[in-house]
Amino acid sequence: MGAGGGVKSNDAHEIAKDLSALAAKEITFTAPVDSVISLNRSIDAADAFPATFTLPIDTSIPLSGKVTGLSSQGQPIQFDVSGQSLPLKGEVTLDLAKAAAGKQITIRKDIPVQVEMTAKVSVGDLYGKELQAIIDKLNKS
Repeated sequence: MGAGGGVKSNDAHEIAKDLSALAAKEITFTAPVDSVISLNRSIDAADAFPATFTLPIDTSIPLSGKVTGLSSQGQPIQFDVSGQSLPLKGEVTLDLAKAAAGKQITIRKDIPVQVEMTAKVSVGDLYGKELQAIIDKLNKS
């Protein structure tokens, strides 16, 4: 201690240095979170989908039985198509803006949440201005 009971200049600088090191230290808080997030939301169906949507089709339809047709001379002709298939390939364009107009999509869902939350905070973040003011005073002495 200096004259009058004060802190020596060298001691003050050492204390300031120690406080600066303390300000940089981190404190870690960990807490379990066990909760439920409830989702209850409605949106316009037209906003959920693009205005037009192209649906590709590539399939075949199995056929069974007999098909009756007419020849070029008008004579009826029968074909047995059992075991054969009719291939379908192409695209169908849907106008969803019209189909979805005025309709709502509502989502109601409870989502359970179980997580461990961790937060790190430095001592300087907790006591920033006050701690820095003390360090500055000590450095000036």
